[in-house]
Amino acid sequence: LSGLDVLRYVREQYGELPVIVLSARNSDRDKVSGLDLGADDYVTKPFHPRELVARARSLVRLRALQLELAEQNAALERALEHLRQTEVALVQAERLAAVGELAAGIAHEVNNPVNFALNSLRMLKDTVKQVREFASRVQALEWRDLAKLPDSARELERLESEVGLGEVGATLDELVGIVIEGLDRTSRLVRDLRDFGAGEREPEAVDLRV
Repeated sequence: LSGLDVLRYVREQYGELPVIVLSARNSDRDKVSGLDLGADDYVTKPFHPRELVARARSLVRLRALQLELAEQNAALERALEHLRQTEVALVQAERLAAVGELAAGIAHEVNNPVNFALNSLRMLKDTVKQVREFASRVQALEWRDLAKLPDSARELERLESEVGLGEVGATLDELVGIVIEGLDRTSRLVRDLRDFGAGEREPEAVDLRV
């Protein structure tokens, strides 16, 4: 084998192993051929032994630096990958936190009118019960007996005063209004959330001078 054949074999079998070519051929063409085949250095004869040792040491130091740089690059790649994973986890955590805050805000906005409506319905139930009891007691009066009609009329006035019929009517109106307002507010909130999720928001005018 020629020296260049050996160089080609070494490159194929041992990859990045540093190689110095020692040759009596000192033409530029020979040097270029050796370097093209992967020689790290090309020394022509005659040469001084100290020069060869110095060149060998330089190649060893260069190879050590290359290995160290490759290791640092690998460590940097691992650090970057860890940073990317951390960033993804942070973004996910921020999204979950934002979703949690949004859910808490929605729950608060829905909870208030629903509670108002529920409390009003409970009061409305009690008020309707009073009205039904009043109607039952009025129905039990003797309205067909003309002789007892004045007594029944006085009893009706007493029942009206006892129940506070005028206040009951106002209370019913107020409670029904509270229920309707609370349900309307909840319905608007649900509709706005649905439109926002679907991306179907009405365009709004924006003053660019502000």
